[in-house]
Amino acid sequence: MKRIFVVLAIVVLILLFIFFSIQKEEHVIKLGGLVPLKERYGISVRHGIELAVDKVNISGGIQGRKVEVIFKDTQGLPERGIDLVQELIDIEKVKAIIGPVFSRVTLAISPIVEAKKVPLISPTSTSPKITNAGHFIFRNCPSDRLQGKILACLAVNEMGLRKIAVYYILDDYGKGLKDIFSKEVQDLGGEIVESLGFQEKPNFKEDLKRIKKRKPDSILILGYPRELIRILKEIRGLNLNWKILSADCFYTKEIIEKAKEATEGVVFTASYFDPYSKEPVVKKFVEEYEARFGSLPDMYAALSYDAANLLISAIKQAKVKGRVIIRNELSKIENFKGVTGITTFDKNGDVTKQIGRFMVKNGEFVPYERDLEESVEKEEGTY
Repeated sequence: MKRIFVVLAIVVLILLFIFFSIQKEEHVIKLGGLVPLKERYGISVRHGIELAVDKVNISGGIQGRKVEVIFKDTQGLPERGIDLVQELIDIEKVKAIIGPVFSRVTLAISPIVEAKKVPLISPTSTSPKITNAGHFIFRNCPSDRLQGKILACLAVNEMGLRKIAVYYILDDYGKGLKDIFSKEVQDLGGEIVESLGFQEKPNFKEDLKRIKKRKPDSILILGYPRELIRILKEIRGLNLNWKILSADCFYTKEIIEKAKEATEGVVFTASYFDPYSKEPVVKKFVEEYEARFGSLPDMYAALSYDAANLLISAIKQAKVKGRVIIRNELSKIENFKGVTGITTFDKNGDVTKQIGRFMVKNGEFVPYERDLEESVEKEEGTY
């Protein structure tokens, strides 16, 4: 008889443990964060998400439930993304995912989140392929289908460039933007004199010497900060007299700090974000971010902050916090005023938002203006 009571007591304890565990789970809304956590821009992404989530938790959470983000380090690798997203969905039971940062990782995991019906919002994946990646895939940055056209118009129509070389990373981001830009340049009457892709551990110096033989008046470099820094240093070291163009991945102070004078005069496009804006919503975000993290937010932080707030808004609207219902509420969002502009999702989970045109002058990012470009040439010369 004593043995039966012991067994019953153990069963009761187990049931109580399960009950209180479930109660605890029900009071937390789990989200996944897929981010390259060791990269500087990845840290910005994490900080943007954390600021948004902490603000909602301080104000009482969502209907009294705390929001928790479980971050996983993708290292920018598709194969890691595949493993980690399954862990987030099957083990952590997250309701939705913020990220990934890289288009190649987003495209790799899209079939999984689509099959398991988990909403995903990427703050920075720009590949045109993502438009058709799935019903549960969203992004709050413009597609490179738009960025490529604006960059080409800037190069040909405003800067007067005619013979352009394109040097790009061989992944979904690099190839997608290269294709759109090249077609638009040719449609506008310009010429792509060389189109050269690079992979892991490229010989930048030899590639640039090859491009030099094609006699371009300018070069568009597409890659991530690590590659862009090395390419800029090589261009300066080889004293190549080219106008230098780039795109959204250039918009981080890390590149100016590490490539220094080699960045002067570079012209690029990116999702629009101005940390010095007088807009109340932007000003408040910048003040709170700077107070918490000790630095001005960059484009990556701003887009991630908006992505987290878009998802939080959808969860608040979902009467039942199920994945499919959250996805449906996300798809209904219109005219959401964030720090990177107004967001409305179309039927593919894409957005049409302002693309900024920038350049580097005196070691700072400034809005692109023709007279500023000419003043940089007079002061510094071209490389």
